[in-house]
Amino acid sequence: AVVPLGKDALACQLWTHAMNQSVAQHATARAVIGSLYIQGKVDDFLWAYRLLKSPTSLEKDMLWHLAGALTSTSLQLLMENVRRPYEADDIRVIADRIVSRKGSLAVVDLIDSALQSASGRNERELKRMRKNYDK
Repeated sequence: AVVPLGKDALACQLWTHAMNQSVAQHATARAVIGSLYIQGKVDDFLWAYRLLKSPTSLEKDMLWHLAGALTSTSLQLLMENVRRPYEADDIRVIADRIVSRKGSLAVVDLIDSALQSASGRNERELKRMRKNYDK
């Protein structure tokens, strides 16, 4: 009940304690992830995010806003959490990293997966991106 009181710093301290005691779990992560985001605790946020069983769209937004452009963020984590309907925007942020680590075919595969449910501007952007990486 610390987080609803607006005690983000205290919630972060409790998270650190839970991690140090190896008792941090899904429920703990879900309760504190917003505070970790607000406090800008990138490493702790990423740890908590990985514990979430099914991240909400808000939690995915927090992931991308806090850590999406950081090269230290797990590329696989970002690839697995591309947001609908913003696939083109998210893939654009990580495409060059994907190419350098996994090759352009991995970007094309990610784009093709996103195209299955894309529409409108997102679909047009994905198709445009696909042409750039499908060589």
